[in-house]
Amino acid sequence: IVTLSMTVLFNIESIEVTGDAKMYKAEEIAQATGISAGDNMLRVDLEKAEQRALDNLINVEEISIKRKFPNTLLIDVKKCVPTYNIKYEFGVLVTSQTGKIIENSMNPQEGLVTISGFDAKEPVAGKWIYSEDARDTKILNAFMKLINEGNLEYPIISVDMTKANNIIVNLDNRFQFDMGNWEEIDYKISFAQSVISEHPADKEGYLTMIGNNQ
Repeated sequence: IVTLSMTVLFNIESIEVTGDAKMYKAEEIAQATGISAGDNMLRVDLEKAEQRALDNLINVEEISIKRKFPNTLLIDVKKCVPTYNIKYEFGVLVTSQTGKIIENSMNPQEGLVTISGFDAKEPVAGKWIYSEDARDTKILNAFMKLINEGNLEYPIISVDMTKANNIIVNLDNRFQFDMGNWEEIDYKISFAQSVISEHPADKEGYLTMIGNNQ
């Protein structure tokens, strides 16, 4: 029975693709996984197939592959949404919410959060952005998580992390927040938000963090 299952039975006869990555044809998505009709469903390594597709499809952020017995493979994809302009020495990396590089360009896209001062190690479309400096990667990920959660009353417009001990954040295009070092990012941004809320909607100015809680 085991031998039959791994050879004759449960061979893929159809591949169904769902999701919102309309920039790709279903055939392209299926091909990017490396899985073909006729492959045995039990022999397919779904995790490797998902990673292969993510590497090959620049505009796909998430992919889920499941078996539907007896002979159907289900592929669901989620497209990348341009979210960040990350400036580096040779231009701008446009990335998704999770930091997947969508485009390496000389010009930023309008309406995206701008991050400057990040030293990107492998600025290649289709890769997830990272730095050789683990601290910089940690700082970037912390800001991305905070922004992606969408709970900020006053949005972060830009972050200058050129100096890890003197990070500057533009809040709501009204306040420049000198938040000091990179520790306790969530707390500091939350504190700045509460300070801004005490001022009129047309107020502009500067905020400076002195120590960690003043």
